[in-house]
Amino acid sequence: MEIGITLRGGPEAAEGPKTELLVAWQTLSTAHHSAPSTGGVYWLGAPLNLIYGQTVSRIFYIGSSINLRRRLAGHAQLGPRGNPLLRVLAEGDPSRILCAFHGLPHLKEVRLRGFEYGLAKIFAVAHGRLIPYGNQMPPDNESDEDWGDQLRVTEPEIPGEALAPEVVAARFGFSLGAPCHAYSSLVIDPRAGTATDESIYSINFRFEKRRRGRVAPA
Repeated sequence: MEIGITLRGGPEAAEGPKTELLVAWQTLSTAHHSAPSTGGVYWLGAPLNLIYGQTVSRIFYIGSSINLRRRLAGHAQLGPRGNPLLRVLAEGDPSRILCAFHGLPHLKEVRLRGFEYGLAKIFAVAHGRLIPYGNQMPPDNESDEDWGDQLRVTEPEIPGEALAPEVVAARFGFSLGAPCHAYSSLVIDPRAGTATDESIYSINFRFEKRRRGRVAPA
C-alpha cells in the first residue's frame, strides 16, 4: 500500500489535520511479495500480544527502507544477521510474523529514517514510554522533524494472550536486562497547553545461544 503524505513543518504543523496511518496486517510471507520496490516504512508484529506498560500491541519492530520489497524479503529469510527478536518469535516460520507497510516513494533515505524514528516516538507515547521491543535507537538518531504533529497511527486490536517482556524472554530462551534510555521526546499536553520533556526507553533484550525447544513460562 502506498500513501501520499504532505510534509509540513514549523509551529503551524500542529494546527493542520493529521495523516492517518493504518497498520493493516498481513503475514510476512505474503507481505514481501506485495510490497513495492520503492522506499517506505513497515511494522513487524508478533504472533502474540506484547505488554508495554499498561497497554498491549502486536508491534515489536518499526523499520524503513529505500526498497521495501527487498528489505521484507530479507526479513522473511530469517537469516542470522537479521533482527534477533524476529528470529526467535518466528521459530523458523515467517508466516508466524505479521507485517504492515506504507510506501513513501517521494522520501529520500535520510527522511525515511526520520519518519521511522518519528513512528517509534508516536508508538512510545501511546505505550508506556517504550519503543517496540525489537528496536534499539540511540539518541543521535533523532529526527529534527516533529512527525507526531503530522501523523496518527491506528493498530487493530487482535485478541489473544498478552505477555510481559520477562515472560517473552523466558518462553523464547533469552535474557532481559534493565531498560535503557533511547532518546528524549517533547510531549505536548493539549488539555493543559503545556510541553514537558519525557524520556523514551528501549527494553534491553540479551540474545544468547538459542536453547533447543521452547521454554514454558513460569
